[in-house]
Amino acid sequence: MGEMGLRKAVKNKYIIYSILYWLIAGTLICKISSLGLCTIGTTDAISQHYPIMGHVRRLLEECFGAILNGGRYVFPMVDFRAGMGENTISALNYYGLGDPFYLLTLLPSQENLPYFYSVFFYFRVYIGGLAFMLFASELIHAGSCAAYVIGALLYCFTGFTVMCNAHIIFAHAMFYIPLMMLGAEKSMDNKRKGILCVSTFCFALSGFYFLYIGSISMAIYVVYRLTALKSPVKAAIRKIFGIIAEYCLGLGLSAVIFLPAIFGFLASGRGEHPKLKIILSLPEILNTLKNIFLSSDSVQTLSVCTIGVIIIICVIFAKDRRKEKINLAMLFILSIIPFATYAMSGFGALYDRWAIVINMYIAFLAVDMFDELKRVTMRQRAVLAMVFGILFVGGKKLDWFDAYQFAEAFKSYGILLAVLLIVLPLFKKLQKEQMGMYILFAAAVFTINTNWRTVARDNDIAYLRERDAVSELIGKGAGEGDAFCRTDNERGFAEPRTQMNISLFRGYNGTMQYFSISNPYYVSSFKKWGISGGGFNVYGLDQRTVLETMCAVRYFVVRTEFASIVPYGFEYVKSTGDGEWSLYENANSLPIAYAYENVYDAEAYNQMNGLERQAVMLRAAAVEKYDGGIKPLREMDNELFEHDFTICGEDGLPKEDGIILVKNGDSIILETRLKSGGENCLLYTGEDGFSAIISIENGYTKYGIAKPPVAVNLGTAETDKTVKIKLAFSGEAAINTDDIHIIYHDLSKYSQYINELKKDTDGRFKAETNRVSGEVDFEKDKLLCFSVPYMDGWHASIDGRKTKVYLVNDMFAGIEVPKGRHKIELHYITPGIRAGAATSAMSLIIIAIYMIRKKKRRTFDGD
Repeated sequence: MGEMGLRKAVKNKYIIYSILYWLIAGTLICKISSLGLCTIGTTDAISQHYPIMGHVRRLLEECFGAILNGGRYVFPMVDFRAGMGENTISALNYYGLGDPFYLLTLLPSQENLPYFYSVFFYFRVYIGGLAFMLFASELIHAGSCAAYVIGALLYCFTGFTVMCNAHIIFAHAMFYIPLMMLGAEKSMDNKRKGILCVSTFCFALSGFYFLYIGSISMAIYVVYRLTALKSPVKAAIRKIFGIIAEYCLGLGLSAVIFLPAIFGFLASGRGEHPKLKIILSLPEILNTLKNIFLSSDSVQTLSVCTIGVIIIICVIFAKDRRKEKINLAMLFILSIIPFATYAMSGFGALYDRWAIVINMYIAFLAVDMFDELKRVTMRQRAVLAMVFGILFVGGKKLDWFDAYQFAEAFKSYGILLAVLLIVLPLFKKLQKEQMGMYILFAAAVFTINTNWRTVARDNDIAYLRERDAVSELIGKGAGEGDAFCRTDNERGFAEPRTQMNISLFRGYNGTMQYFSISNPYYVSSFKKWGISGGGFNVYGLDQRTVLETMCAVRYFVVRTEFASIVPYGFEYVKSTGDGEWSLYENANSLPIAYAYENVYDAEAYNQMNGLERQAVMLRAAAVEKYDGGIKPLREMDNELFEHDFTICGEDGLPKEDGIILVKNGDSIILETRLKSGGENCLLYTGEDGFSAIISIENGYTKYGIAKPPVAVNLGTAETDKTVKIKLAFSGEAAINTDDIHIIYHDLSKYSQYINELKKDTDGRFKAETNRVSGEVDFEKDKLLCFSVPYMDGWHASIDGRKTKVYLVNDMFAGIEVPKGRHKIELHYITPGIRAGAATSAMSLIIIAIYMIRKKKRRTFDGD
């Protein structure tokens, strides 16, 4: 190809990349769609990303609908559809709230959202490839069209993209990180400033987690580039300050969302602090190397494309390329040092999601090196062949090739080696070297496609479209406005990993959630109440009568066959037409606000287990840091009684000093008597927890205990009866039978207590967007408790005067109200939103002044 043709081909690289990318992605989308599948890769995608995308779409619809209809839109700064009420920005920003590209979710109907999800995922990866090509083109000017396209495809279909397949919001990093690098490059060259500002602005709107990774990476890149360019110190400092200024302006523009999101993250207490080793163990290092060569959908890998591996080997064993060798060595060393991974993850957890930077560098090397593959040296060929042999022998011995993706990666590696070692030399002898490179290009594209298809994940669309039993039984809008209430759903404990955000997706007030950043009081309260759960998964209220009522749960939806788990005091209303689902209504439901005459001593309360706490909250409010005028109680009859039980079915299990040693697959059976007229629970108080599936004879199954003290609701009984309870263990544990307790909560006075709590508030409060208001007339000072989670941002007033908001009963917001008639208001303002709005406005003014001065300067220079 002549010089003119080469230039034309390079200019067309974006077209060629687009055609090849959508041939790969488009055919895959069509195939999985025809099979009733979509690219919702894992349970995290089902329980978090897909339902939250649906909810963000709903928020956008509500906003634009109000504007187009000439109405006034009020953004729900606290959203009761998220768990029991979450800070909307801090909980949802991580998942796409604020991302400009989420405006595209308005294009499909709700019914077609699963299909859109597939297209949207591949679109995000596609524009990531475009951004990478723009960045690579800025630094590499002599590459062929094929080199740019291979580099972009390699960047698009790597191990990081496997993570994006599970967590779609990760894909925005693929677009914005190369743009930030490009913006920094332009800023250093003092041309086309603004790219860094705009990319930082959009990146910050889309979530701060990968912005952190991108920012650290960009800072290292800038220092590296200035050092490589040997810029004078003064000039380098001036350029660095210019980059910082542009970056900060981008952050400032996004502050209206970015700042509240940061505040929410800091308040959440999110962050793991693992014990870090100095370096990975030898088996872990070998596994890291293995994951470079062999693609896997079960681990976070560095590369799933064999052409990337060939590029790495050719760089390492090239006679020159000293700088690239050092860079590769440094990246690999950092990847096996846990502290480096911890630091790149923001010191919040030990995630290797910064692998996107490694993938981008490998793709960059592909652009730089692809054209040189036609000049592979004998040493490089020998090493490539040796690696192929080691993989073959090792793979056979270790049974790697039993996994389909490993076998395909090995075949792809073989195809590329055949082209490199046989086809290219042959065409070189025939003086048709360019034809040989075309064949290598085609083989690389083919193997990238083949390897991606082995790791791309999907799920059944029908599973996402499961029936909305809540709407069928209650109707749309239940629990809104004056009739505020919540609906609990049996799905939480039956399918905990896939139904955490079901109320969010369906648009009703529920009790379950799964967010990476959550209200810490909300999450910790479930642990204090002894409800089994994990991390930031909240499976619901364990169908416990008192907790359901205190949380303003009015309705309970359950599979008809599991009616035995319906909480005490809930009465049957109706079933769906096919009888599969049934609706029950709480005869003792509380309104959104209820009042206590008594306050319980917080220190004594904090010493109690979850069952004791819920007994207390029926009659008194345990208030943290209470400084009001109601004298706290320190003792109260809790109406809890313990039953005897016997253990059977443990024959053959090892025992030591009365402790049963169990492992995965073992089970024991407890035989006990369940009493009517109340609630029965299994309480475990041992120092170490256990994981088990708990099933009741002729009843239902629940997921079991995590960290003690934990209780599992065994339900109510119409009459006293003897039952068998099976604990099927899913891990090793040492079970001391003295730590197992069967507790009965006598609820004979339950209705009396509830009526006392709501007598002065029932029907007097209404819930609106971001506020709860009402009027009371108390005969004595009382503690008014709202069934909304306490968190920073709640403000309260009595007759227009600000009053203190307390943390009540572990989770709820409450205020002390003096006797007499008063107007009450509880309203929510997202922490940081005012400062964020002011910062965004100031940044916009600075940019406007800069643009005006720049325009005047150009006009002056022109004159």
